Amino acid sequence: MDARSLPYRYDFEPDELDPVLACYEAHGFAIVRKMAPPDVVADLGEAVWDVLGRDALALGDNRTTPDFVEHSPKASRLLDAEAYVDLNRRMFGSDELTIHRSFAVLKNAGSPPVAWHRDYHHRDEADAQATEPDQFLDPGDHGFRALWYLDGSYPDRGGLWLIPDSHRDDWQPPEGYAFTEGRKSFYRIGEPPEDYERFDLREMLPLHVDPGDLVIYSLKLQHAAAAQPEGVRRACAVILRPTWPALEVPWQPLESSKRFVATIPDRHRSFVRNYVGIDYGWDPLGPTRPHHG
Repeated sequence: MDARSLPYRYDFEPDELDPVLACYEAHGFAIVRKMAPPDVVADLGEAVWDVLGRDALALGDNRTTPDFVEHSPKASRLLDAEAYVDLNRRMFGSDELTIHRSFAVLKNAGSPPVAWHRDYHHRDEADAQATEPDQFLDPGDHGFRALWYLDGSYPDRGGLWLIPDSHRDDWQPPEGYAFTEGRKSFYRIGEPPEDYERFDLREMLPLHVDPGDLVIYSLKLQHAAAAQPEGVRRACAVILRPTWPALEVPWQPLESSKRFVATIPDRHRSFVRNYVGIDYGWDPLGPTRPHHG
């Protein structure tokens, strides 16, 4: 199927939450137009600059942070976008929600493309030991990717591309292609088995996203980002999950996590119950001190 002429809607208004979730479940993604008000979008954009833009940007810079909400008070302003919180309540069937994880991206002109991949970090019960925090936070059962492109996302300017329906367990790469190890990406048969970097298949869908629009997609959906030929692009996510049951992780809260929880505004305090943060310095071979969040 040519992804540029899909026989179904995939962009919606904020009051169409049931169709949004139906599209997400069926096809692995959806766009919600104008879901965050302009003042929230402006604060999020400033937060990305505060956290990632303190130093001058070099050509090709692509900066990220895996704990966005912990480093700028304005990052939690997304919790004031009531339509976004309502979407999460509807998705999880719970009014009690907690910040699961957050991140931000700042890309400068000259940034190369991001190869095709999925964000699913699977850990079989038979695995002797997890080796990275993402295996606890993104096993496929908690949350989803929910991205805000604060300067927009456009196909020829570092924008997001995806392959509809590729989240399905029975999805296969196009004829002449095969999966890389663990179904992380795919490659053209006859070429090295490396993550695919081109945008030349009819199954690939380029997205047009304006500031304030929300893109949601499954952790298992194949997606990529085009090169950034000019300008700067800011993006962020504050992903939620049900507060209960508490999530068990093998690291203790970092000082930045403790400060964030202690200083969050009262109107957002319910969103940090059982918050666990993330610790990329966690040593899987070191002593384990489980933390229930």
